Amino acid sequence: MRSIPFNAFIASSLICAAMAFLPVPTIARDTCIAADIDIEVSAATRRERELVCAGAQQALDLLALCGIRPRETIDVRIRPEVRHPLAGLIFGYYDLGERRITIASLDGLPGLMDGTPYAGLPPTDFYKSLVVHEVVHSVMHQNLGAGVHTQASYEYPAYALQIASLPGAAREQFMKSFDSERLERPIPLNDTILSFAPYLFAARAYNHFITSADGCLLLREALQGEIDIPSDAAR
Repeated sequence: MRSIPFNAFIASSLICAAMAFLPVPTIARDTCIAADIDIEVSAATRRERELVCAGAQQALDLLALCGIRPRETIDVRIRPEVRHPLAGLIFGYYDLGERRITIASLDGLPGLMDGTPYAGLPPTDFYKSLVVHEVVHSVMHQNLGAGVHTQASYEYPAYALQIASLPGAAREQFMKSFDSERLERPIPLNDTILSFAPYLFAARAYNHFITSADGCLLLREALQGEIDIPSDAAR
């Protein structure tokens, strides 16, 4: 089955809808430590656990540069398939109610990446970036000072740091999927763009973040529920 861009439908974590998973045998939960916080990883292969722990460390290091740190254990579950109740197969999601990350298995990743701007990226590089995305959601939620005002403000930090976490060659390959002029057009980074062009939103969020005068300020604004993201009206 062709995958649906997971971040276009990440709103499932906000409404805490019931998720349907294939049954999988439970294996012992392992724990690694990143930034003095336990990262609990369950139902994963050894390689998946290594990548989850490496991705979590990357996410925590990036957030720490802006003084944002986790407050509690981060729970990560690996599943052969992850399904959105309305949109089918997805890469993964962060459940706000359960405070838990669920990610598809490494074996199933190439099929999910096919037909997206992530196609052709080394699967392990993308897998770690996927972990970064979801761990950013988790840590930002742990530190959130107000309710999330827009889905775009919720996704902006996760997307920006996910793309930033990719190795240089992989990041360049992803960014080349988009016309440079299109990236620079004054397209608002709002919920509409997020829903209909999530990969473009990701690329523009990264571009906006790294070219801003103070990326850390943007992340702190996100903790208050809203980011001052340029729009057509502001230009």
